Amino acid sequence: MKARVCMLHNLCIWRGGAERLILSLSRELKRLGYEVDIIVLRYDRARCFPEFGEIKVTGLSRIFQSRIFSATPPLQALELALRIPKGYDIIHAHNFPADVAAFLATKLKRSYIDTPYLWQCNEPPRIIYDQDEIYRYYEQAKRLALLKRARALLGLRMMHTTSKPLDKLAVENASVVTTLSRFVADRIKETYGRHARVLNPGVDLRIFHPYVEGKAVRRKYGIGGAPLLLTVSRLWPAKNIETALKAFRIVLEDFPSAVYIIAGEGPSARTLQALAYKLRVGDRVRFISDAEADSLAEFYAACNVFVFPALSEPWGLGTLEAMACGKPVVAAKDGGLPEMINDKHDGILVEPRDLRSYAEAILHLLDDQSLARAIGEKAAIKAKAYTWESMAKTYSKIYDQLLQP
Repeated sequence: MKARVCMLHNLCIWRGGAERLILSLSRELKRLGYEVDIIVLRYDRARCFPEFGEIKVTGLSRIFQSRIFSATPPLQALELALRIPKGYDIIHAHNFPADVAAFLATKLKRSYIDTPYLWQCNEPPRIIYDQDEIYRYYEQAKRLALLKRARALLGLRMMHTTSKPLDKLAVENASVVTTLSRFVADRIKETYGRHARVLNPGVDLRIFHPYVEGKAVRRKYGIGGAPLLLTVSRLWPAKNIETALKAFRIVLEDFPSAVYIIAGEGPSARTLQALAYKLRVGDRVRFISDAEADSLAEFYAACNVFVFPALSEPWGLGTLEAMACGKPVVAAKDGGLPEMINDKHDGILVEPRDLRSYAEAILHLLDDQSLARAIGEKAAIKAKAYTWESMAKTYSKIYDQLLQP
C-alpha cells in the first residue's frame, strides 16, 4: 500500500463537475495502490454519482444546516480541519474552503504539523475575487424572499471580511498548487502570485463513447426524430444558460419541432424555467433533474448538438463527455474551453454573450448534417487524449516528491 491520502472538499451532494473529478481521481489513485478517503461536510450518496460506491466518502457536519454556519466558510473550514482523522500522509484539498481547512489542520492539530498539503484549485474562488460573479450573485439574491436574501447577502459579506485573509494564507502555505487549465492557472497567478501546475481532467471512455445508443431518451421524452439540443450543467448564474435559451427561440424559427433538454439542478432553476415560458419556448424545453438524467451518456448520444454557454468556465467536463460521445459542441469562447476545443475543427466556439452567435452556429450544424458528423468524429478523437489514469499518475509523482525526506 502506498501513502494514505485525505481528499478534502466541502460538499458532495449533487452530480457536478467538481464531484465527478474528485471521485474519478480517487478511484484511479486507489487503482495505483493509494489508500484514499474523501472527507466532506455533507454527502448524499444517492444524488452524487452512486456508481462510485466503492470510494469511501465521509460526511462530517452536524451543524451544516445552520444558516449562520452555511453562510460562514471559515466555520465550515474549521469543523473540517478539526474532524480530520489521524494518520494521513498527504492532505489533498479541492477548492475553497477546503484549502483553508488543510491550512488550519496543519496549524491546529499536532498530528498534521509536518504533513504536506496540496491545493487543487478546480476554479478560482469566484464569489470572493471575480467582480462579474459577485454582481451576478447579488442580482440573483435580490430576487429571493426577504430571509433568503438576507442569508445570501450575509454570506457574501462574510466571504469578503473573513475568508479572503485565510484563503490567501492557505494558498501561500500549500506545498503544491495544481489546477485544471491554463486559464485557471493565470487567475491563480493574478490572485495569489503563485505558480499552479496544470493537470487536465479526463473522461471515462468506458462510459462515454460514440457507440452509446440514445433512442431510449428520445422515446421517453417523445422527441422522435426532431432536432435535439442538450446542455448538462449546474444551474448557476455563471453558466449563462439564459443566453442559450434566447438563442433556442431563434432556432425554433427554422426548426419548429426542435427540443432543448437542460439537465442539472441548482439555484437558477426557477429563474430559467420562468424565462423559458416568458420567451414562449416552455413547451419545447425540458428541465431534467439529476435523478432523471441517471445515464448521462444516453442523453449525449440522443442529442444533435451539445450547447455549453458558461462564462469563464474553468474546464467543462460535460463538454468533454459530449465530445467523447462524438457530438458537435457549441461553446462559449471563454475560460478554459478554447484549450479543449479547436474552433471549427472539433467544435464551434462563439461569443459568450451573443445569442445570435449561438443560434447561427446551432443552425449551421442542424442544416449541414455531414459537417456536424465530421466535427463530432474529430471531437471523439480529441477526447481520447484526456484520461483520469494520466491525471492520477501525475498526482502520484507529485505525492512521491512531497513525501521525500
